[in-house]
Amino acid sequence: MKLHDVDLRLLQIFVEIVESGGFTPARVRLNLEISTLSVHMKHLETRLGLTLARRGRAGFQLTPQGEAVFAATKKLLEAIDIFETETASLKGETVGTLVLGASENLIFEEEAAFQHALTRFVAACPEVRLTFVIDTPEVLERRLIEGTVDVAVCPSRRHIDTLVYREAFRQPTGMYAGRGNELFETDDDRLPMDLLRTTRLVRNGSAAMLYDGALTTDNDVAVAYNTEAVAALIRTGNYIGWLPVHYARRWVERGELRLIKPAVTVYEAHYFVITRNDRPTGVRAAFLAAWDGVQDSSVD
Repeated sequence: MKLHDVDLRLLQIFVEIVESGGFTPARVRLNLEISTLSVHMKHLETRLGLTLARRGRAGFQLTPQGEAVFAATKKLLEAIDIFETETASLKGETVGTLVLGASENLIFEEEAAFQHALTRFVAACPEVRLTFVIDTPEVLERRLIEGTVDVAVCPSRRHIDTLVYREAFRQPTGMYAGRGNELFETDDDRLPMDLLRTTRLVRNGSAAMLYDGALTTDNDVAVAYNTEAVAALIRTGNYIGWLPVHYARRWVERGELRLIKPAVTVYEAHYFVITRNDRPTGVRAAFLAAWDGVQDSSVD
């Protein structure tokens, strides 16, 4: 089979579907409707004359032929990246693809380190194809190990041996109550710890590991999987929950949220720039250089 540009695009979409775990999660990453993704898959299978996957009640599953095509496609796309990178380096250019992973709310961090580094990188490497994904720290670390993410910026309380962690910044996080909640109306010096530990709590399922040891509670009756959803539930007045201090500030200033017992509940989430422990080259090295430039300028 002789490959054309359209075939490469179909293969790239195929890889995204496989790495996402199916059509539904790939729809978000690719910003394409499920029906469109299905049509692309059928076109690719027709071009190859192979059945790549089965879709049904059991979910998305690769066939043995699909697994072989996926492995071959990964090698092909990596070879294309290497070719582009090496030929561009002969002209002093940085090209290729950077898959950048991050946790939510980074651009609201007071020092804006991540936004500054991203701006510097894009300005220095305008020809780089950038894929930007937002996910939980655990998923980002797994994808770094798998090689489907090149650099991640996120909090972490564990260090995996095969990854390198460069400390980026620390983000104060505390426990908040909304207007109408009993704890909102109770002064900290009159608020017993037993009441704090048993008040209805909304837990952030995407960052639960960060709270281990910060405060033990006995009544986490709700769970949400991003900070916006946690904030929405806290603001109902029916729950307390953890929020980054900078994120909650807008509602605190409007008198809608209150930080509870900051001496007890506030802790610092440690954020890191994380890469695999091999020698960074090409676009990864360029992003790390942009990050180091931001860190150096902040020291000055």
